[in-house]
Formats: sequence, structure tokens, C-alpha cells
Amino acid sequence: MFVVGAGFGLLASQLGNVNMSAVERGDTSEVGGLQGTFQNLGSSFGTAVVGSVFILLLAGGFTTAVSENTGISAEQQAQVTTAIEGAVPIVSPDEAERLVREGGGSAEVAAEVAQDYADSQIEALQQAIFIVFALLVISLLLSRNLPAKVGAAASTDDG
Repeated sequence: MFVVGAGFGLLASQLGNVNMSAVERGDTSEVGGLQGTFQNLGSSFGTAVVGSVFILLLAGGFTTAVSENTGISAEQQAQVTTAIEGAVPIVSPDEAERLVREGGGSAEVAAEVAQDYADSQIEALQQAIFIVFALLVISLLLSRNLPAKVGAAASTDDG
């Protein structure tokens, strides 16, 4: 996450320079406004997409982990699956264990479910970061045809 954050920070710090150098001096205020608008829109959209992917991966991974866990009876697996069918809450493994105990599960089953949940969280996070990395690589490939030099339209004539 540090590498992804550092990469985005380093990229964002240079976007203003690239955008401003590509337009005439009189258009810089409009370009600055557009850059800020689309940067915020992209950040919000990216967070929503990655968050949705994370939740989807967490729900699928946790459901699979519980259903494949031999330490949990079929009836208890069905109860857990039914409880998370609508949505998977983002809680700590300790909280997951407490919720299972409050739902009538034994300490052993609660520990198994909490471990499955913790493992599913880590796996979903790894997969979501991989998806971000894959999107980054695709974006780099799609941006390779950007002009390397500022064209004649961007030159300014102050005289």
C-alpha cells in the first residue's frame, strides 16, 4: 500500500506541471480547475471501485473458507453463510469471534470463523492491491502514445 500511495503521490505532484505546460498562459486557470475536478473525481471513483472489489472478494473468500472448513458443522456453516448473505461487515477478527459467540456458537467454532475471516481479509486485500497494480500497468500501456514534447500550440508569445 505504501508503494501504491507513493506512486500516486509522485504522479499527482507532476500532473500540474504537465498540464500547465501543455496550454497557453491564458488557459491555465481553466486547466487547473479541470485538473482538480477530474483528480477528485478519479480519486473518489477509484476508491469506490477498489472498495467494492475488496468487499466482493471478502464476501466470496469468507463464504468459501467457512464452507470448506471441516472444523465447522454443516449446520453452523449454513448459519454463518445465511448471516452474511446480505452483506459482510468489516470487523476485526475478535469482533467476528464475539458475534459468533453471541449468535450461540461454541468457542471452538467462533475461533474457526474468526480465523477464516482474518485469512479472508488478508487475501481480499492482497487481491484488491493486485487489481490496482494491474490497472496501473494497463494505464501505463494505454498512455505510451502521449506526446513527448509540448507542441507549437502550447508555446506562448509574451511579446
